[in-house]
Amino acid sequence: MRRLVMKFGGTSVGNAQATRSTAALILKHRQDWDEIVVVISAMAGITDQIIITIETACCSNPKAYKAQISAIRSQVNQVINELFQDRSQRFLIRDQIAPRYEELLKLCQRIHNIGKITPRLYDATVSLGERINIHILSTLLIENGLASQAVDASELIVTNECFQNATPLQPATRIKVENRLKPLLAKKIVPVVTGFISATEAGEITTLGRGGSDYTAAILANSLDADEIWIWTDVDGVLTTDPVLVSDARLIPEISYSEAYELAFFGAKVLHPKTIFPAEEGNIPIRIKNTFNPNSPGTLIVPNNHPKGVPIKAVTSINDVYLITIPKRKSDERPAIIKTAKKGLKDQGIDLLGIFQTTDARFIHFAISSQTPPQQISIIEAELSRLLPGRGYSKNKPSAGQAMVSAIGNQIENMPLIIAKVNVLLEKAGINTSLFGYQTSQNSLRFLIPCQDSEKALRKIHSEVILNASF
Repeated sequence: MRRLVMKFGGTSVGNAQATRSTAALILKHRQDWDEIVVVISAMAGITDQIIITIETACCSNPKAYKAQISAIRSQVNQVINELFQDRSQRFLIRDQIAPRYEELLKLCQRIHNIGKITPRLYDATVSLGERINIHILSTLLIENGLASQAVDASELIVTNECFQNATPLQPATRIKVENRLKPLLAKKIVPVVTGFISATEAGEITTLGRGGSDYTAAILANSLDADEIWIWTDVDGVLTTDPVLVSDARLIPEISYSEAYELAFFGAKVLHPKTIFPAEEGNIPIRIKNTFNPNSPGTLIVPNNHPKGVPIKAVTSINDVYLITIPKRKSDERPAIIKTAKKGLKDQGIDLLGIFQTTDARFIHFAISSQTPPQQISIIEAELSRLLPGRGYSKNKPSAGQAMVSAIGNQIENMPLIIAKVNVLLEKAGINTSLFGYQTSQNSLRFLIPCQDSEKALRKIHSEVILNASF
């Protein structure tokens, strides 16, 4: 029994034409697989519109947010009208999704009354785009002769109560997935499941973080012991660098779980980083495919990948990182400082992008995302002041801005010649790399440079290190 989980992102279901193409792909591949589960995102732009709507509800009059809800409804109805010629079919779908608009209105009223968007209310509202879209795609599949059913992932994925970035509880999730999805699959029904959404044990809606639909697909695949996961997006697969910035970026045919995770975590937008964890646990290959170029082979993500002659597979950058700087005393043990600071960041739910230090080792810098809320930064600095007192902590964002560039390659930490080559390349290009990552991971070399030099650094590493190797 061969089982496939396919995930389609927002651009893959962003309008009527894209949704038709997605339905055609599902119908085509259903012939080759015994069982298929489909996970979809909201239509492109809908989640952003919902966020604007709840922000309006928080600080404006009801007339304003009601108008925005009407605009969302109109956009969705336009897609429905283009997809379905039969009027009765249109009315049926509109009836199915009408409660979602009423739910959005009530949630906006609550937000307006209390004057703030709590994490619980945020998750309950932003998840509505997916909960609308599953009915549209499922109905389209049925119209094309494929048995299908819309399924809300809040009935499947059980999480903790960390709203906006919840963590799945795998044993409870597996039970729910088996009880809800396996009977459908046994009847040859293709479930169309909401991405991004989950629920606490008490049934409150949670979300898995922006871009979490990829993660949803991997969680379901793990719970179903699927054979493969296919992530359908709007690029041909994992590329050697950002094609918007470097025109000769090219496809990576195969990459390991660990390399893919670091690429995603350090700036590549093709995959949600956490997708790797359930897939790796279940030893499930992941394929990255292009909805708009389905004949492209895409990228295959597998447990191990050690091609000869490929020391660096990709290079990424994240602009405007924040640095939390800890002055180092002579008596300090660097590992102890790092352990203490890492624990403080983890306790606050802040992702650590990298650890850097100056050549004289007087300061240790902890890089975090510029999207980290200011209140979280204040809390972590206060906590670090308590744990490591008397140091005058500071959050640094240089006036020119700093970018974190990451070169990704299998076991790169064991390649001192490659590391030296990258350093020399950047120095010859006039790029200051005085802050190199400390405790670089096995598969990535990280360094901080001025933001205005990040594109130059990407191009230099890409042309002189990556393109000189053959995949």
